[in-house]
Amino acid sequence: MIALLLAVALSQDDPAQAGPYSVVVETRRYRDDQRNRSLRTELWLPGPTTSGEAPPRRAPVVLFSHGFAGTRLQSRFLCTHLASHGYVVAAPDHEGNTFLDLNLFKVTQSSIDRPHDLRVLLDKLVEEGHSPDSPLFGRIDAQRSAAVGHSFGGYTALATVGAWLDLREKKARGNAKPSDPDYMDFDDPRIVAAVALTPVMTPYLTPDSVRMVRKPVLIIGASRDAQTSPRLHQEPLFQALHGVRYLGIVEGATHFNFCDQDFIDAAPLVIRTLHRPTIDRKAADALILRQTTAFLEHYLRGSPRYDRWLSAKQDHLGWRFAFPKPGDS
Repeated sequence: MIALLLAVALSQDDPAQAGPYSVVVETRRYRDDQRNRSLRTELWLPGPTTSGEAPPRRAPVVLFSHGFAGTRLQSRFLCTHLASHGYVVAAPDHEGNTFLDLNLFKVTQSSIDRPHDLRVLLDKLVEEGHSPDSPLFGRIDAQRSAAVGHSFGGYTALATVGAWLDLREKKARGNAKPSDPDYMDFDDPRIVAAVALTPVMTPYLTPDSVRMVRKPVLIIGASRDAQTSPRLHQEPLFQALHGVRYLGIVEGATHFNFCDQDFIDAAPLVIRTLHRPTIDRKAADALILRQTTAFLEHYLRGSPRYDRWLSAKQDHLGWRFAFPKPGDS
C-alpha cells in the first residue's frame, strides 16, 4: 500500500525530481580579513527555465557546510538539486578542515571557525548582491536563509540556528583554551531553519546546549552509519530539541550516502570500506532530496506545496516529527 501511494504521489508532484530552473555554477574566493581566513566558495545559481522563464528574483539562500575532512564539492547532487528549485546555494571550504588541509590539532578551533564561516559567507553574498556588476545583483534574500550540513557540517548548521557549542569537556581535557567560555553562541537571525545530515552531537553539542533552539530543524541519519550512529547522535539530538523538528533515518544508508559517488570513490580505503550501503544509490538520493526540499519549501518559502512529504510514510525511511508543546521554554 505504501509503495502504491508513493507511486501515485510521484506521478503528481515529487520534490525529489529536479526543479524547473537550469543551474549555473561559479566559484568565488572570499576573504575574512578580521580572522585572516579565506573562504573558497562554490555557488549554484538558478538560471532560466527551458521555456525561457527568468530565474526567481530575491531567492532564499542555502548555505552548505561540508563534513570533517570534506570539501565544498562533496555533495553536488544536493546543491545542484536545490538550485534547480530556485535557491541560491553557497558552499565554502572550511579552511583547516578540508580533505586537502586537515589539521587534526585544530579540530576544536574548527568547531568555532565553521559557524563564523557561514555568517561571513552570508555577509559576502549580501554585499555582492548589492553590486550591479554581479550575477547576484538583486537576487539575494538573506533574511530567508537556511543552513544545511553533513556530519561536522551538521553541527555547523545547528550552531547557526542557536545550538550552543559546549566546550566544557574540551576544556577539562585541555583541548580548549582555559579562557574560552563554557558555551559559545553563533545564532544568526537571518538563518531561519537548519538541515542536519548525519550530524555529530557529542562532544560539540549536549542536551543542555541545544535546548534553546526554536527554529525548525530537519535531521536525516543513516541506519548503517558507523561514524555518527543515529542511536548516539541523531536520536539524542531529536529528543533534546524543543522546537519544530523532524527526524528521518534512511534504512540501509551509510554516513557517506550524503556525498557524491565520485567523492567516495576518491576517498581513502578506510572510507570506501566503511561505505557498504544496502539501499540503492538512487533510492537513497531520492529520500534525501525529497525531504530536504519539502522542508525548505515549507520553512523558507512558506509554501505547502510539498507538505505531504513531511508527514507521509515512505519505504526505506523511518520518519518522526514533533512540535513545541504549550509552555515549552
